[in-house]
Amino acid sequence: MNNIDNLYKTLLDEIADGVYFVDTEKRITYWNHAAESLTGFSSDEVLGRHCSDNILMHIDRQGRNVCKDRCPLALTLLDGEKRVCELFMHHSKGERIPVESSITAIRDDSGKIIGAVELFRDNTHSLKQSKQIKELKSAALTDPGTKIANRRFLEMKISTSFEEMKRYNIPFGILLIDLDNFKQVNDTFGHDTGDDILRAVARTLSANCRSTDLAGRWGGEEFLVVVTHVDKEELNAIADKMRLLIKHSFIEKDDMTVSVTATIGGCLAAKDDTAETLVKRADELLYSGKAWGKNRVVI
Repeated sequence: MNNIDNLYKTLLDEIADGVYFVDTEKRITYWNHAAESLTGFSSDEVLGRHCSDNILMHIDRQGRNVCKDRCPLALTLLDGEKRVCELFMHHSKGERIPVESSITAIRDDSGKIIGAVELFRDNTHSLKQSKQIKELKSAALTDPGTKIANRRFLEMKISTSFEEMKRYNIPFGILLIDLDNFKQVNDTFGHDTGDDILRAVARTLSANCRSTDLAGRWGGEEFLVVVTHVDKEELNAIADKMRLLIKHSFIEKDDMTVSVTATIGGCLAAKDDTAETLVKRADELLYSGKAWGKNRVVI
């Protein structure tokens, strides 16, 4: 590597966005420090491997694995066009993180495409979330197992949302999420793996919430999301996005992929609802979804 290459590498390692290079075979040839931080994968783990080898495993909003047949990197390697897209990448700890990716072809002096570079950035409301988590910790409002909001804080958020609805006519709803066949995960792989799955799901929900919403652990393998400023159609769309992202989150255990699905019951708050009746209605919808075959949303 000459001095110019070293200079570029030093500069790329200092920026906050993830950057990686691939050759024409989509083999990773460079992986910067921010890529390590954002994905949890070190450069030693990824260099020389293909980007689809259980590394980022990008999916789109419909849950489709774009690495298989809709890969924007592969398309740019073919036509040289720059692409910008919103995707959900796989983190080494199992969760799905929303990212904005920008992909550009790399050409030699003659103009021939010899590779591509992808720059990606965290698309979560990370600054707000880190501040929120700090506040939650100081008020003993985090769930110790998953490090997201606990039931007490969720109940406070529901109460506040009712006040906003009555005072300002701001609609809100809740999503009650239960992991399917979770006992089977514990029985097959052990409780440590089950705890890792819970943490991956928690991070997936937290990372993909809007800034006005709150995701937390309701208890056991149940999570709850309070969603504000929504109608029924939007609530359904958010629920189905969460369902897909949970389905495509996974961890590696003894060379095996461990994942779960989730069934979600959700409803909009009505004027005559209380917190108890709202959660009860969501719970009834959740269990009707379980009876209909699991891995589904019932709004």
